[in-house]
Amino acid sequence: MKIENDLDSLIENFFDEYYYFFSSFATLRGIHRYDYKLSTYDRNELNNFKNFISETLSSLKNYEEKNKNLKTHDSKTFKKFLENTFQFVDDGLYDNPQFFVFDAFIGIVSVALVQTKPISIRSRNFSERLSTLKYVNDYIRTYVVNITELERKAILREIDYLEHFINQFSTYLLTKSDTDKKENLKLEKTNAIESLNELRKLIKSIKAGSDVKLKGILDFQNLDNNFVDLKRFLEDNLISISENLIKKAREIKIANPYKETIKEVISQREQYNEVAIKDILNSIESLIRTFLPYEKIEFEKKVFIDSSEFPDILSSLIGYTIPSGEFDTKRNVLFIVRNEENYYSLLYQIISNLFLGKPFINFYRVSIKSKKKYFLNQLLYNGLPVYLRRIIFDDIKGNLGRQFELVYYYEEYITILKAYIQNEIYFRNWNMLSVENFVNEDKILLDKEKFIEDFVYDMGRSFLAVQGLNAIFDLKREKRVKSNEFIAKLLQNMHYPFSTIRQLIK
Repeated sequence: MKIENDLDSLIENFFDEYYYFFSSFATLRGIHRYDYKLSTYDRNELNNFKNFISETLSSLKNYEEKNKNLKTHDSKTFKKFLENTFQFVDDGLYDNPQFFVFDAFIGIVSVALVQTKPISIRSRNFSERLSTLKYVNDYIRTYVVNITELERKAILREIDYLEHFINQFSTYLLTKSDTDKKENLKLEKTNAIESLNELRKLIKSIKAGSDVKLKGILDFQNLDNNFVDLKRFLEDNLISISENLIKKAREIKIANPYKETIKEVISQREQYNEVAIKDILNSIESLIRTFLPYEKIEFEKKVFIDSSEFPDILSSLIGYTIPSGEFDTKRNVLFIVRNEENYYSLLYQIISNLFLGKPFINFYRVSIKSKKKYFLNQLLYNGLPVYLRRIIFDDIKGNLGRQFELVYYYEEYITILKAYIQNEIYFRNWNMLSVENFVNEDKILLDKEKFIEDFVYDMGRSFLAVQGLNAIFDLKREKRVKSNEFIAKLLQNMHYPFSTIRQLIK
């Protein structure tokens, strides 16, 4: 027990410090002790953090030497996490303005919308985070040398969304009679808007470049040793999905070209109220659960119909669902949808993001009692929803209609196309001009400008998803395990890299 406690103490002490720096993402994961501030990237403080990582690595080495005969997957996973974090702090942050703006956006939105605190506490934390928004400008001045024009455009739009959200949520808070310190909130809101105006000027003044900065962020999130070049796998996927798209479009409108058919399907709009949305949620919930490992999961569905209160960028950055946090015992989901939405797109989003997405995975992780809860295999975390969609789709597509199939294939094509481009950037050093040329030549995409904008917001998540998808397929071929049991094993071991999961699945 003493040996385990030594390792647990190392892990606990490290993550106390880790989440002080990455506090925006801590809130999103349900760790609320640093909700009063955004993430910290001051150069001097980061140098101190690097020293702390080095000291922790030395302590871990001493632990391993004292316990050579003790097999522990936790210590190996922890070591890899420490090394990745050191590398990211050392050079992964540099020249990536989008990361800092994205971090601030996540921090402010998550502390406002994650439903785990009373409104008065959320109001206080929201105000405190607004007060630290000004430091984002300092970080960008310190670390950023150049920026691609597409990134510049995306970041400026993200700043607009953030300003819109700050205005909307501040107004909402000020209508609450139990909201404390309203004058302070008004002041911090004014200061935050001024900081955003300065940030706009700063982003516009950065020297133009053409390189896409993804490698540091992607490497940081990989607990396995290396990524695999998936060009052939992705090419085959793109061909297969595009063929299914065209075939399905012809089944729906045999005389129409593919693009006319899918535009017609996607452009069909219906009006939804909260009752209709919850009916869809309930019907899909019972359908999906038959294909997943049994576990009693209670969803508290909060549905916001009026999209004017919540910017569209929420769907691009963090999906339609915001989990309450994987370390919280309160299991609820905030579900955001537009006032007017295509039924089949809505159905796809529900299946993708609610029942097969990260909130679902978080509910399995919430019961982890040891320090393993701090580890997360990002490849599996991002790849498992795609894997689940694929294996379940074959069984449920007949119940959901041809229009749903068409939307499903189109959305999956977009994910795979993003991953293909990111794979080329990672392994063959494509620049933004290469990306634009490739997208402009694509014959499937409907709105190429929107695709490129979403691609910039994606920040490599599609690449991580497909790397994870490929690893899951490899593991499934190797292990003769029933599908439900296999999925349960993956969910139970999401804190480990695939190399360790391979040893644990018998």
